[in-house]
Amino acid sequence: MPGTRILLVDDEPAIVRLCQRILERSSYQIIPVTDSGVAIETIKHQEIDLLITDLLMPTMDGFELIAQSRKIQPEIAILVMTAYGSIDMAIRALQLGVNGLLLKPFRKKSELLSAVEEAITSNQNKRTAAYFSALQPLFDIS
Repeated sequence: MPGTRILLVDDEPAIVRLCQRILERSSYQIIPVTDSGVAIETIKHQEIDLLITDLLMPTMDGFELIAQSRKIQPEIAILVMTAYGSIDMAIRALQLGVNGLLLKPFRKKSELLSAVEEAITSNQNKRTAAYFSALQPLFDIS
């Protein structure tokens, strides 16, 4: 979805630059960050459509970043990108309500683009379902 504002967080600058180039070529607006603290400040001051984060980072891990991000912007879509995928990590990420998981290194740029599109769509579907669920009592009354 071109024009979508994406906060891209990874402690490896090369990964950030690679993903930024791929996503900007598809007309996404990218905010590249290599520090979790800067990412939190960005989320506090800017509306973000999608957070893409690594899980293992030095100052604040991706799980903590996700939890804090959800407190600041509950509607934010989240895609986890990690080189250390395990079932435990995937379960923990799903419990935090992430919308997708991408294993690094990805072989084709289409893998990243597909994961981004799926995360955004998943988040929109969840929001739509919650909206209709909230309206259901009104339909029941009438």
